[in-house]
Amino acid sequence: MKKHDQLEVNEYICKECGKTAPSRNALQSHIRYVHTVERQYKCTFCDKAFKRPVTLKEHLTTHTGDILYTCPHCPKTFNSRANMHSHRKKKHPKEWEEARRTRGMPEELLKQTVLNESSNDVDADHVKKF
Repeated sequence: MKKHDQLEVNEYICKECGKTAPSRNALQSHIRYVHTVERQYKCTFCDKAFKRPVTLKEHLTTHTGDILYTCPHCPKTFNSRANMHSHRKKKHPKEWEEARRTRGMPEELLKQTVLNESSNDVDADHVKKF
């Protein structure tokens, strides 16, 4: 109970917008990415600047024509990870759900899960009826 009381006391609230964060680190990240005025990652082709290097990298593709991401299920390409994610979720829902379900699973557990799922696909002719 003591830990529960302590969690309620340690609220981390942004002074600029009132957002509540679960930890001090989360609040610091929020302030850095939402309220930081400085955009230190500058495009060398135009006057745009970004807070995160990955955002600059994705923007640069509008100038260079480079492809950053390719759908693992079809040949469609993307210059934004968010757009690829949206595509996978809409166009490949079964594969997307499987990837989401197994993300972060240790390799051995993943193999066991696949083995168990394939053994559940039993041919109806081989099932003994009582």
